[in-house]
Amino acid sequence: MQVQQSNRYYLHHIATLNDTNTATLNEDVLNQHGVLVAKKGTLINQHAARVLAKHKLAKPLDHSIRLADSLGKQLTLKYFEERNRHFNIAQFINNSELFKEGNLPFDVLARYQLIDQKLTVMSSQLPYEFDRTLLSATIALGISQKLGLSKEETETIFIATLLSDTGLLHLPPKLVSKQGEYAPNEWRMMQAHMVIAKYFSDLVPLLPRVVGKAILEHHERPDGFGYPFGKKLDSLGIEGQIIAISDTIVSLYRKLVINGHCSWNGVAAVIQVPTSAHSDTVRNAALLLLKSMTIPEKNKYKKEQFPPLLVTLKSKHQRLNNWFNVLSDLLRLHHKELSESDSFRPYALIMQLSRTIANSGLLNDVQLIWLDDIELPPSEPDRLDIEEYELKLNEIEYQCFFVMKKLKEDFKEFSSRFNSAELAKHYNEELLDILKAG
Repeated sequence: MQVQQSNRYYLHHIATLNDTNTATLNEDVLNQHGVLVAKKGTLINQHAARVLAKHKLAKPLDHSIRLADSLGKQLTLKYFEERNRHFNIAQFINNSELFKEGNLPFDVLARYQLIDQKLTVMSSQLPYEFDRTLLSATIALGISQKLGLSKEETETIFIATLLSDTGLLHLPPKLVSKQGEYAPNEWRMMQAHMVIAKYFSDLVPLLPRVVGKAILEHHERPDGFGYPFGKKLDSLGIEGQIIAISDTIVSLYRKLVINGHCSWNGVAAVIQVPTSAHSDTVRNAALLLLKSMTIPEKNKYKKEQFPPLLVTLKSKHQRLNNWFNVLSDLLRLHHKELSESDSFRPYALIMQLSRTIANSGLLNDVQLIWLDDIELPPSEPDRLDIEEYELKLNEIEYQCFFVMKKLKEDFKEFSSRFNSAELAKHYNEELLDILKAG
């Protein structure tokens, strides 16, 4: 996405702020040829935003904006405290002493006026995403603490987490708020958000460059199936890895706790599944953090709901095994046609899933035996074990859909290798039908 187009969406957010805040230019703004575009003191309303968006500017726009009000150190800390109460982790924060030592993270944040500006706009214009970022930053701090990272590393991770999604301010608002699956061109645009945020971080005076690297890597995966570059573990910094798993935890929290019926223990159960999306080092630190929350367990289901649940779990167990076997057979039958390259790695994709399945043991026959042997109505310990198994099995299912998504992205390559789009479509539909049968 061009910087000029990116600025257009950010300027729209800035102009909208004038309902509750005032945004003005703190200096004359010139275009790339040195011609005056807008004078110092200009109120950034919708008209001024449209004028500014038409020009390629001589310097980054962020440096020329002044907000009448900003989050600031105290308001940011207050906001964190309020949101943490909402997220039911205030006790955990007090116990872990994350914000002791003079409220260290906020002291660091107060040094950077440009960051304060960007987060102020985000808190107003994208409140849902901002809340998610705050919780992710809190989780990232806790994981950094469990890993025993230095003060400087912790500061870097905190700031990088807060900035990691600010690039969304530079994307079309309808795209950011869209529910459901993205079209290919929309997905490519969404992937640009961390590139934009990295570009911004590089413009912040005195901000360590590793912040930008962490932002750029927070959607990468150690197995090489992340984006934007498909980096593997040996080339990833610990900072980006911590942001990545923190974001995963927040997504699970919203899905399982806010929109579901689980406690934080359910989030921990899913993180326990040894997927290749995160390294063992980072996953283990995250689990230590989650277990330190000491949130009481609670049941999702009533006693009378467990008999049909057991039937569902056994059916899903068999369905996922069937899907995995069909995919394995497909790759074995077409080994010659599907030889791997740097950009086409179906065997590496299924191998990472195979390791997850083997190491977790969740699709072993012993699980079916256990489910068959449970006495009804189940005891309280059995109820909690069944619910935990459901969460973990759902994670395996999610990883299977992740593989399908990657295979879909390679559809053209599959069609070329088979010399038949129809055959590639047939295999894709057969596999999807098995997964969606539940």
